[in-house]
Amino acid sequence: MSRLAQAWRRCLASPLVLLLATGLAFGMTGCASSAGASPSATAPAAAGAPISTSVEADLAAARAMVLVVIDTADRKLQASEAYGDWQTYLQTFVESNRGALPVHQVTPDRVRALLPQWPRNARNGTLFLNAQGQGLLHRGLVLEPQTYVIGKGFAQGGSMVPESANYGLEAFKRK
Repeated sequence: MSRLAQAWRRCLASPLVLLLATGLAFGMTGCASSAGASPSATAPAAAGAPISTSVEADLAAARAMVLVVIDTADRKLQASEAYGDWQTYLQTFVESNRGALPVHQVTPDRVRALLPQWPRNARNGTLFLNAQGQGLLHRGLVLEPQTYVIGKGFAQGGSMVPESANYGLEAFKRK
């Protein structure tokens, strides 16, 4: 493999690059919050609705959102097949299945600063948060596309479905 191809592969292995590239390719905005680099992918706003610019703004406004927590320093994880699968499923969700839900990516340290009730041992996870501060948390990498379907439905005002636990989703309450 050429050096250029190797460099490109390493670049694409970064979830931060993945979300930013996905956002640029599909007309979404990518931005970094002032408290740390965490690009956000946001869908075009509905008529009269504000465009999300940061995870902080979405939390303060109690907006429904998806929060992806990934330990970007874990090189062993990034080299795994599971990581590649996770990237594929996340990219598909961001590109075509998330609707108007903003998707934010943060590090474990950043999520603990934003949400003190985040589980201490969860270095990777996905939180589907609704406007009432209730959430469905998936610890680890989401490796089943159905998890995104269930989480999205919940975040958009649906109820927790019986099969949520079968997909590794657990209740989460924002204090």
